[in-house]
Amino acid sequence: MVRLTKETIEVFEKALQKEEKSVQTIQKYQRDLSKLAEFLNGKELTQKRLEDYKRWLIEEKNYKVRSANSYLSCANHFCKIMEQPFFVSAYKLDRAEKKKEVPLLSMEEYEKLAKAAIKKSDSVMALVIQILSTTDIRVTELYWITVESLETGKVEFVRGSERIVMKLPDGILADLKQYAKKKGYQSGMIFRTSHGNPVDRFQLWKRLKRLCSDAGVERDKVSFQNLKRPLEKKYYPLKI
Repeated sequence: MVRLTKETIEVFEKALQKEEKSVQTIQKYQRDLSKLAEFLNGKELTQKRLEDYKRWLIEEKNYKVRSANSYLSCANHFCKIMEQPFFVSAYKLDRAEKKKEVPLLSMEEYEKLAKAAIKKSDSVMALVIQILSTTDIRVTELYWITVESLETGKVEFVRGSERIVMKLPDGILADLKQYAKKKGYQSGMIFRTSHGNPVDRFQLWKRLKRLCSDAGVERDKVSFQNLKRPLEKKYYPLKI
């Protein structure tokens, strides 16, 4: 059995870091886990208490289904990391909730976003939008696109327990090389701040949302997840 203590929470956070979760994602897990800690109030975590927690979120705390499911997902992930055999299913969305789901980003809207970034000479966002859309690379994996990786044309990283080797499309590779040359990068990360730190996921998200007005695309339809939706996307070269 396990309790939510300072020690077990630290183990959980370190595991999330090993999974290469972003700072913002880890902070959300921390907030969600605090709700489970509130419910348990020092008691051991058991399968029955996990099921009671599911009902408590809706019946006593009056959370909406989507919010409750977020808390339950965190609880399940905590159990997995702590090697506990407990699991609770998510609430099913009713028709009203399903209607609120974000619609797919169309090919035309994707093109508008990419072209708007290029027109604004925002090379970072133009590259990020198109890398996320035309490859299987995720936001947190942009870190592994380095000057060294451009020499081989391949990006290598670990996702979960799997080692991934991904070839960069020719157009993206050419523009990444031009961008690195323009910035004077001799080694290390391509996507970095002026202080040399990895680009922040939240800052990229805010820049993506701001770009929507220039592109004439609904803000609610634009997210990193929606950029990943299956579309036969074309790459638009930068003007460097």
